This record gives sequence, structure tokens and C-alpha cells, in this order.
Amino acid sequence: MPVVVVIDSGIAAGHPAFKGRLLVSQVVKPGLPAPLRVAEGKYWGGWDFVERDADPQDGTGHGTHVAGLVAGALGPVTDSQARVVMFRTGDQRHELVPVAEALEAVVALREAGWDVPVVLCAFDYRRRTEDGAAYDRFAKALGKLLESGVVCVCAAGNSRKDLDSSPDGMAQYQVAFRNPALIAVAVCADDGQLLAASNYGVKSVALAAPGLGAVSAAREGGTVAMSGASQAAARVAGCLANHAVTAKERRPEVLRAWLFKQVQVHPSLVGRVACAGFLPLEAVKKSE
Repeated sequence: MPVVVVIDSGIAAGHPAFKGRLLVSQVVKPGLPAPLRVAEGKYWGGWDFVERDADPQDGTGHGTHVAGLVAGALGPVTDSQARVVMFRTGDQRHELVPVAEALEAVVALREAGWDVPVVLCAFDYRRRTEDGAAYDRFAKALGKLLESGVVCVCAAGNSRKDLDSSPDGMAQYQVAFRNPALIAVAVCADDGQLLAASNYGVKSVALAAPGLGAVSAAREGGTVAMSGASQAAARVAGCLANHAVTAKERRPEVLRAWLFKQVQVHPSLVGRVACAGFLPLEAVKKSE
């Protein structure tokens, strides 16, 4: 059973949007590595790397929202459908040590034989000089993840910046790791028009996806509309994960090539993202 790991602010696991879509103890095979192992052989579909427990509650609503978009792109609930696992690494600010630990845990899952084709990192991170050794650990963990065969989908950010020309001191992690296994996503309107707030970069950002007024699960229940590159990246991650369930070949470069075949070219994206196009909502809804 494929697993999509969402690294974000947590999840409102009881929300109806996640019924049958989270990885819970009843469907987990043995072999889950620490720190995700829970007493009495029970396993849960997530871990809180801040509070150090198996209850990654969402304090902001951001993680619930993006996880809902991922789940919505996974299609009808079936035994073979990919399941969602939430790794909580922070709220507004995601510190590098918990993020590194989450990335290391994904690699451990892969080494234990788990099927993890896609990871979503929907938060916005910029390197700081004071990060020091924490950044080194993060960089090592991300590098190992990308070498493991996992596709890491990340948000390009909402700072109106050309990531290709950002100075190293302000570089976001996706700039430092230009790798076929890392897919940075800009945000556009439903018709493909790049949003003014979106970051971009033909060398750094793979494609765009709709993320304007995206409706998804709200932490308190019901739904809420949110906008940004996080929502765009979540839709791409869900679409990729759904395709991976039946794909004969899952090497990151093959999944990336398949994704690029789904895009539509848009004038506002030419010279702004690598494929000059966006993933239309129709491509996401095919799997719903």
C-alpha cells in the first residue's frame, strides 16, 4: 500500500475528509522504525516531531488543509489507494531539526520496505546563517531522501522572488537541491495565470498548479478556502501519488516526465517555470 508523507503543521485526523484515507494500525504491516513505533505493536499514521508523540495535532489549520487536498486527489477509498501520513514539524516556523528528523524517518520507512513514492513539503523555508549545524543535518537528510527514490514535492513560496537569482543567504531549500526528484511548485489561478505573489524560476521551479481559493478541510471541521504555493504543491503531490499506485515505473525522473505530460502551457509561465505550464484542475479531478 503506497504512503504519502505530508510534512507540515499537523492534521485534524477526525475530519470526515480523512475517513479511510489515513494510515492507521489496522492496515499497517510490521517493520515500522523508531521513532514511529508505538506500544503494544500498535502503529499510527503520523508522528509529532515537536511534541514527540504519535498525535500530530494541527495548531494552525495549514497541515489539515494541504493534507485534505492531497487526500482529495487520491481517488475513491479502496484497499489499494495510497494513504496519508502526517509528520508534524512545527506551526508557523518549521525548525530544521524536526524537519531533518522527519526526512530521516521517511528514509527509514523506505529502508524498512515501505512503499513511499511521494513526500509533500508544503512549508516555506529560507536558509539562515544562524542555522549552522542544523542546516547541515537538514541538507544531508534531504539529499539522502532524494537519493532513495522518493519524489519530494515542495512549495516554491509566496514572496514574489526569482529563485534562480536569490542570494545563497536567502536561498530556499529547493534552490540548493536542483534534482529531478525534487519538484518545486509555483501557484497560479485555475486558468494558469501565475499569481503575482508566487515565487518562480525556470531553473528552480518545475511547474505551477492552481492554488487560488482552494477549498479543503478546515481544522475546526467543514471546509475553508486558502491560497498559496502550499495548496498548489499539495494538488501536485496528490496527483503524483494517485498515479504512482498503478504506475509500472516509479523512478523520480519517470514520474516527473509523466507529470510534465499532464501540464498545459500558459504565456505567464514561459520563462518562469521549467515546463512553461501548469497542472490543470482537470488532471487532478481525474483521480477524484
